[in-house]
Amino acid sequence: MLPEDLYEDWAVASRERLRGLYGDLLFRLARLREESGDYAEGIGLLRSLVDADPTNEEAHRRLMRLQALTGNRLGAFQQYRQLVQVLRSEAGVEPDRTTVELYDRITAQTANDPSPQKEVTREAAEKLYL
Repeated sequence: MLPEDLYEDWAVASRERLRGLYGDLLFRLARLREESGDYAEGIGLLRSLVDADPTNEEAHRRLMRLQALTGNRLGAFQQYRQLVQVLRSEAGVEPDRTTVELYDRITAQTANDPSPQKEVTREAAEKLYL
């Protein structure tokens, strides 16, 4: 591919395929980081994915979950608000039920324990955020 051909019609399919592969790889790496307990690295990878594809609801949802797991419930709420705004402006839709249910679980946990920045144990997280 030549630099001057970046926006030619023939390059569109390749660019979209590569963009999809990039997103898939970021998501897989984030999941591996989460499974290994490296939530901070998972958050960074998911932020990169959301930056690359702001309408990727699953990436926003995983990001909300990891933020809540690290005790950053405010960050999870902000992520939800960002998702709602993007989905409304870009696609004219609301978040799906799974995302709303996660938001509700994080909200309920915050109501039960309003202390900021409290990390959640893995066992509690599986009950609250999965």
